[in-house]
Amino acid sequence: MATLLVVAAAQAAEPPVSLPEISVTGEALNAETEGTGSYTSPAATLFGKLPAPVKEIPGSVSVITRQVMDDWNMITLQDALSQATGVTAIPNDGTQAQYNSRSYGMNVMFNGIPSYNALSGSQQFDLSVYDRIEILRGTAGMLTGTDPNPGGTVNLVAKRARKTFGASATASYGSWANTRGVADVTGPLNADGSLRGRAVVSSQHNNYFYDHASGDRKLAYGTLEYDVTPDTTLSVTAIVQRDRASPFYGIPVYSTLAIPNTPRSFNPVAPWAKNHTDSYEQDIGLEHRFDNGWVAKAQARWWERKFRFNDGYASSSINPATDTVSYSKRDSTYNYVRQNLDMYVGGPFTLFGLTHNAVVGYNRERYLSNNAGGTAPVLTNIPLFGIENSRAWEEPAIAATSGGKSETFQEGGYGQLRLKIAEPLTLVGGGRLAYFTTKSRSIPPSRPTGWVQGARRDGEFVPYGGVIVDATREVALYASVAQIFIPQTTTDHTGRTLDPRYGTQYETGVKGAFLDGRLNASLAVFQIEDTNRAYADAAHPGYYLQMGEVRSRGVDAEVTGSPLPGVELTAGYSYLFNTYVKDATSQGMNFSNWFPKHSVKLLAMHRIQDGPLEGFNYGAGVTAVTRTGGNGSNAALVQDAYAVVNAQIGYAFSKTLSVSLTGNNLFDEKYFAALGRSTNTYNTYGTPRNVMLALTAKL
Repeated sequence: MATLLVVAAAQAAEPPVSLPEISVTGEALNAETEGTGSYTSPAATLFGKLPAPVKEIPGSVSVITRQVMDDWNMITLQDALSQATGVTAIPNDGTQAQYNSRSYGMNVMFNGIPSYNALSGSQQFDLSVYDRIEILRGTAGMLTGTDPNPGGTVNLVAKRARKTFGASATASYGSWANTRGVADVTGPLNADGSLRGRAVVSSQHNNYFYDHASGDRKLAYGTLEYDVTPDTTLSVTAIVQRDRASPFYGIPVYSTLAIPNTPRSFNPVAPWAKNHTDSYEQDIGLEHRFDNGWVAKAQARWWERKFRFNDGYASSSINPATDTVSYSKRDSTYNYVRQNLDMYVGGPFTLFGLTHNAVVGYNRERYLSNNAGGTAPVLTNIPLFGIENSRAWEEPAIAATSGGKSETFQEGGYGQLRLKIAEPLTLVGGGRLAYFTTKSRSIPPSRPTGWVQGARRDGEFVPYGGVIVDATREVALYASVAQIFIPQTTTDHTGRTLDPRYGTQYETGVKGAFLDGRLNASLAVFQIEDTNRAYADAAHPGYYLQMGEVRSRGVDAEVTGSPLPGVELTAGYSYLFNTYVKDATSQGMNFSNWFPKHSVKLLAMHRIQDGPLEGFNYGAGVTAVTRTGGNGSNAALVQDAYAVVNAQIGYAFSKTLSVSLTGNNLFDEKYFAALGRSTNTYNTYGTPRNVMLALTAKL
């Protein structure tokens, strides 16, 4: 994981970067984090498209900067979001994960373009292509309209081509033969820099800590920017990533909900199992900057993923009398295509002697999915301990017997207005008029069928409102209310499809930007009301009422940036409590125990800037969470609180060459990164103690 870390270490001999004072008016505010050397960002773009100071966004926003990713060897999105305040990453199969915040899943945007249901359970690009990761915790319907996940939004912002030449190369080697190389080159392609480009390539091969499993990933990223005029820029980007990996789904537990005493390396997935993923993305954008500070931008995105999984896995809990399981084998292929368009215009304007901001735009997405696959007959009475000598380890030829096709389409117009009512008071209002529809059909080798209408909603208005009060020059108080809608497909006894679920969030908090913007801090209290949930109709079995409600409450606190010269840190605390307010069978019970009630996350780095140890850097990180476990019938599957400690030391020989050594899980804490979601999968151990040595050269 240390492949990008040493880029930061090479900067150890350079003076710390002082961030400029932030202003919400006129001049464009730069939200890019690459090269700042900072663990914080002066601005974010996921709220309202245009860069806005984090202190002046009336919601809980975190930014994982390029420096954080570099210092802490973050290669995958799971690496990064595992360290984000208030976010829980639950591994799925060793190659991707599910991401949750405030009791719910999260949504995703790519360079500000919303993408439906494209985060959890989906393979993501290597982090080497990104400048920063912006995170908004809580509902964000103004941005995305609808998504099955009201827990928050992640915006992945790619690196851009530079007008000045720069290059870096990193080679690393670590535990379980984890070998990785990354190269990144950018600069002007003509004399005046009006044409510039950037290329990033990475290659990684690794074994996993569990038996008979390995991974191989290769990525190529290229982007070009051309200034058609001094105020108009055309950009094109292409990404290709090839993943070959052995899946891992965790260990089954006994039907009594006892956890078997297995080593962390135990892997019941067949050794021939494979996940093959090929991902492609192409983007084109056109941006024009007006003299009055306004910006007009249009972006189009095409994305395709080809995915095959061929595996054998334990498909039941363990029989406590015989130590046996059922075993399933399958072979399926999926092809996904997303076509996105986003356009907006926005900027500042003056009214009554004060400066305000407005954004108005439109976006749309068409998401297509095709699949075909088959399964082998389920094997029974397979001995879990000694499984390698059983029928489970035999690889069958599996023919495709079923196929399906689905299409999801959404579009909407959105707008946001920031009105400076008085010098200390800003009102923020906005919304989205959303349209959403899904349909599906069977295709060969299944018997073909016509299209079947799924969830649909036309002209749903999703509002947002907030207020910001500048208590002092450094501190702002805020309150906001936000909403998202989630279409449903279940019906009541009359045959009418239930209205959508609504996730409504109320939040209030305080934010501060200190030390000339080098240190940001925030504290928020929130409540999410998930209403209109399908509620079993006791009078009409098999039908539902719109009566269900879940409530999620909590507190988030975060400090990021540089409190002292040479020191960078990000520290976060979250408290979360959720309950069924109205439910046919679970009223008054916890909605989810999968997420810890309390969590603390800390990453800190110190770069020695003078004296005999000048050039050295060292850091430490801690993730600590309270009791977590299963829900419902799996509620007895729990684990106690645990803490994982990481550390790093590095040395910059010069401004161009550096080395680092990183240790993760230093005390070899044995814990579950996921536990209790099912009795045959998801019970996945966290990674044991491991180390990584990395060398970086840069120009």
